[in-house]
Amino acid sequence: MYGYIFWVIYERNRLKDKSEWLSRNNASGVVFFALFIHVVLVIQVVKAFYGRKTLPKYLHVNNAILTIIFLGSIYLVYLYFTKARITKLQRKYETKEGILTDNGALIVALLIFVPLVTVVTLGWTS
Repeated sequence: MYGYIFWVIYERNRLKDKSEWLSRNNASGVVFFALFIHVVLVIQVVKAFYGRKTLPKYLHVNNAILTIIFLGSIYLVYLYFTKARITKLQRKYETKEGILTDNGALIVALLIFVPLVTVVTLGWTS
């Protein structure tokens, strides 16, 4: 799923004549945002079922640890999508036709914004 999100954003940027570095950077950022939203969704669902704080106490107190984890995660997502992996994703999705390639932006938007709306809804009710 995250490879697909990366491919859609990367290809859209490449079609707009953006550099390879910028396309990779933008797509990695969107993939990180999707990962972040999905992790928060899981935390909110667990919180809704169990009705308690899900993070350990030291993470609530020490924001520096959360900042380091957050920035490190962004960097790891960027490093994950190497040139070889990008080439593999391009070969995988360029040969497919149909809904995956025709409605890529819509699918990516749904993969990100439906969980985001769910997180916001669960966050307001708890």
